[in-house]
Amino acid sequence: MREKHSAVILNYNDYSSCEKLIRQIVGYRCIDSVVVVDNCSQDGSGEKLKKLAGESEKIHYIAAEKNGGYSRGNNLGCFYAADELGADYITIVNPDVCFSEKTMEMVLTAFRRDRSGKLGAAAPYMRCRSDVDLPSAWRQPDYVDCILSELIIARRLIGDRTRYPLAIMNKRAVKVDVLAGSMITVRTSAFREVGGFDENTFLYYEENILAKRLRENGYFSLLLPCVQYDHFHSVSIDRTYKSVRAKFRLAYKSRKYYVRSCLGANWPELLLLYLAYVIGTNDYIIADKLRKFIKRRREKS
Repeated sequence: MREKHSAVILNYNDYSSCEKLIRQIVGYRCIDSVVVVDNCSQDGSGEKLKKLAGESEKIHYIAAEKNGGYSRGNNLGCFYAADELGADYITIVNPDVCFSEKTMEMVLTAFRRDRSGKLGAAAPYMRCRSDVDLPSAWRQPDYVDCILSELIIARRLIGDRTRYPLAIMNKRAVKVDVLAGSMITVRTSAFREVGGFDENTFLYYEENILAKRLRENGYFSLLLPCVQYDHFHSVSIDRTYKSVRAKFRLAYKSRKYYVRSCLGANWPELLLLYLAYVIGTNDYIIADKLRKFIKRRREKS
């Protein structure tokens, strides 16, 4: 029996990106269905996507009852794809990405060649089409890494310990700890076994928790540098959270949950994480204002 594959797209106030992606991939033969979940958009994009779904039997529209963030919204689409559409593999993909049918086929081929049945997640190499330098994969963060993630300026000076060396990008496929969530394909049975994404996180750190649970259940994750996809980062995030403090607060809440639930942090460690968050956020905002001030002075001179 032929294995089935679904793509799940989560939308929040970003109809233009969703429509563009759906129209690009709906004709891909390797994708049997496209599930688009509207996360209680406030701009009317949900109704537009519902109308778009009527154009093809391959497109399935789901309206979330509430905006529970990335994890809850994607779980809604993934478990629909698993239970209602019988998907053996699910590709969770952000609206602000672009990928070819060849790229998708290569990812699915990696699963089909896995004789062990323990390939839990796989993804192509991410090409960032924005000013943000995002990794395609990284090492599982420990407590020190989480502290440094709060102290953003310090981490830039010290370096990011979770980054893999660039040399791994010369390989066709490489086992990694964590894959970026902007485009990731999961084996449905493995995703179901670990309970999907942890819905205690609204945004950020979902990939870290999922990767840790997959590994604890005997699965591994695979990065395929031989194929790529484009990521136009934070199109919808920037539109929704214009404040730097709001984004940092979201990241801190998820990081706090991660160190408590996955790393077993005690209360002194949680307190230190909070202090690092406060210091790091204020340092970043002050440095950013100073940078903009210097830039304006140079432009005037």
